[in-house]
Amino acid sequence: MAHSDLLLYHVEYSFYSQRVRIALAAKGLSYRKYHISFGEYENITPWFMRLNPLGKVPVLVHNNTVIPDSERILQYLDDAFPETPRLTPDESTQEGRRCKYFKKLCSKISPEVLTLNVPLLPEQSGAGHASTIFGPSIIKMGRKAFHEIIPVKCEEYAKLHPELKEAYEKKSEAGRKITLDPDVDEMQMMLHLTDDVMTKLEIELERNTENTTEGETQWLCGENFTSADIYWSVMLYRLEQIGLQKRYWADGKRPHVDEYYKQIRKDENFIKSEPSFCVTLWDVVRPKLPWILAFGFAASAVVYCGRYALMKGWKAGNFSVAPLQFLSPLPSVIWVWNWKSWKDGYTYASYTV
Repeated sequence: MAHSDLLLYHVEYSFYSQRVRIALAAKGLSYRKYHISFGEYENITPWFMRLNPLGKVPVLVHNNTVIPDSERILQYLDDAFPETPRLTPDESTQEGRRCKYFKKLCSKISPEVLTLNVPLLPEQSGAGHASTIFGPSIIKMGRKAFHEIIPVKCEEYAKLHPELKEAYEKKSEAGRKITLDPDVDEMQMMLHLTDDVMTKLEIELERNTENTTEGETQWLCGENFTSADIYWSVMLYRLEQIGLQKRYWADGKRPHVDEYYKQIRKDENFIKSEPSFCVTLWDVVRPKLPWILAFGFAASAVVYCGRYALMKGWKAGNFSVAPLQFLSPLPSVIWVWNWKSWKDGYTYASYTV
C-alpha cells in the first residue's frame, strides 16, 4: 500500500526502530526512511532535537504530524490506517487483554541494561559470542560516548541554540548517568528478572501449543499477529544478538520459546525489518573515511617505495637473493589492520534508544 507521506527516522540496529519497521511491514505500508547517523551524533543535532527533544529514534512523520516513541507510533498506525490489519486489539476482548499482558511482560526486561553490560561481562552473564555490532569494543566506546562525548556536545549546542537548552540539559544528564564501567549488580538483577519472565513466556507458549491444531500457525494472542508479537520478536532478537540465546531458550532450555523464535525468524514481516549490516557499516565508515583512505594510501606508498628501492639494489647486484618479496601482500595486510583498528575503536552513541 503506497503511503509516500510516511517518513521514518530510524537507526538499523535500534531496538525500538525495529519495532516500527515490523509494524509497517505487517500493515503493508510503504514509507520513506531516513537513517540517523549515531556515528556522527546526528540524533543530538538541533534539527533532530526539534523533532524529538529526547534525541531518540524512532520518529515517524505523517504529513505534518510528528510521532516519537515506538509504542505511540504503533498506536498511531492503527488509528490512522484503519483499513490495515489492527496490531493492538481492543482491550475489551480476550485477544486484547492477552496482548496487553504479553507486552507488559516483555517490558519488564530492559534491553538497555543488558546491551550495555552483557557483552562486557560474558563470564558473569553466561553469554555466548555476541554479534560484531554488539562487540565489547563497540559497547565500551558507546559507554564513553554517552558519559563523555554527548554531554560535551549537548553543552555546545545549548549555547548556540538557547531555545533547546532545556532539552540538551536533560539529554546531557541522561548521558552522564551511564558510567564508563559496566554495572555487575544491575546486570545480574536484570538477568535473573529475565529468567523469570522467560519462564512465564514458556508456560504461556506451552498452553498455546496445547490449544493449537496441528499445522495451524499460532501467535501469542491467537491466530493474528499482534503488537505483542512485535515486542517479543525484537526482544528475542536482541537477546540472541548479545549472546544470551543459550542461557534462555536454545539447546532445549525452553523448547516452546525456541520454536516460537524460529517461527518469528521465518516471518516475512520480521525478515523485512531485520537490520541491514551494510547500512550500519556505512554509518561506521563515513565519519572516519578520510583518515582511513589517507592512512591506507600512505602505508601502501611507503611499502611500495621501500620494495622498489630494495629490488633496484638487488638488480644492481647488491643482493644475492631477491629481498623482501614477501612485501607484495603487505599493503593488503595493512588495509586489513587499518580496517580492524577503526572498527574496534568506533564510537557508537546508542544501539538501544
